[in-house]
Amino acid sequence: MDAVVARRGTDWPGRAAFIERNFAAHIQADIDPVSASFIDGSVLNNRPFHEAIAAIHGRPAYRQVDRRLVYIDPDPASSAAAARSDVPGFFATLKGALSDIPRNQPVTDELGWVFGFNDEVRQLNGIIEGARPYIHRLLARILPDPLDAAASADEIRAWREQANAQVAHDAGFAYQGYVRLKLASVRRFVARLIAAMRDAPPRSPLARLIAEIVDAWAAQAGIVYSERESHAIRRETSLAEPVPDWAKFLLAFDVDYRKRRLNFLIEGQNRLYQMVDHARFAGLDPAAIDALKRDFYAGLEVVQRREDVRLFDSATRDLASEIFAAAPSLADARDLRRHARHFVEANAARIGALVDRLAVQIDLNASTRDVDVLLSGLDPRRWPAEARREVLINYLGFPF
Repeated sequence: MDAVVARRGTDWPGRAAFIERNFAAHIQADIDPVSASFIDGSVLNNRPFHEAIAAIHGRPAYRQVDRRLVYIDPDPASSAAAARSDVPGFFATLKGALSDIPRNQPVTDELGWVFGFNDEVRQLNGIIEGARPYIHRLLARILPDPLDAAASADEIRAWREQANAQVAHDAGFAYQGYVRLKLASVRRFVARLIAAMRDAPPRSPLARLIAEIVDAWAAQAGIVYSERESHAIRRETSLAEPVPDWAKFLLAFDVDYRKRRLNFLIEGQNRLYQMVDHARFAGLDPAAIDALKRDFYAGLEVVQRREDVRLFDSATRDLASEIFAAAPSLADARDLRRHARHFVEANAARIGALVDRLAVQIDLNASTRDVDVLLSGLDPRRWPAEARREVLINYLGFPF
């Protein structure tokens, strides 16, 4: 690239930033990207089914679509290829082992994974659709009937909290395990954020240490689920009555839950497209569905940006660098959990201050309020009562 730029007699002002952004792992390993050799990725992965499906997941679709994967063999065998009868020599055998055999392996494993993925999607859709009538009946006790006027954001918040309380009640003993899993997931999220601020690759010694320290800090700070305070999970904002520390932690950092719910609302819009011709949705304009779906995607982008370390100010990143300045020594790495406990004993206040700064700048309360306000703005002139009810049931029924 440098030769091309020089040949053209032009400048590359973003060269240093490009290298820093794309070759961080090489730089951290003291490898100069300028002198490194790179091989085209297709040599290593000629069948990127997983990557293709992951990319599809992030592509908006404003109508219900049936997506198909088409695989084109990059080097099909010639039907006229003559069969070799002679015994291959040393170099031919070596070439076959390193190149020909891997390149000609069948795609059976990848296709099997795709079939399994599709089966899982169908089963999950079946479970959701099977539960839908039950959820409709439960939410009929919460939502007014008929739904003539537009609901305020405060009314939607109250309905949401009633639905969350019903979920906690219905889940019974399984609820405790669910909340503990959520807390573990949120601790991992906080640890990943801090590791990203420190440019620590996943599963690196420093990233593992940060995860252990976050767990140890949470245990010491009492961020542990208490059955006595189980009512706290019904709320998604911490603006009213006092809530326990473990609930505050969930409310501040459960980004994945908000993303899943917005994706679920987007899927709900796809269902509306299929039902727009039903008599009970008479007067519903598909353009209104499009507009709301765009708003859901915009909200999803906002939530996803809250995972980006660039969101956080320099003071927060500096504090993370000060607290987690170095990877564990070889001696400490032999018992990371013990080292993490001792580290927390000496640095609990600074870790707490860092977590508080992260919570303020992520501001998940705003994301939840944004959805409440968005749904309160559904215009009854464009959204018939039954269509608005369907959207609200998707929103309020998601916790079930």
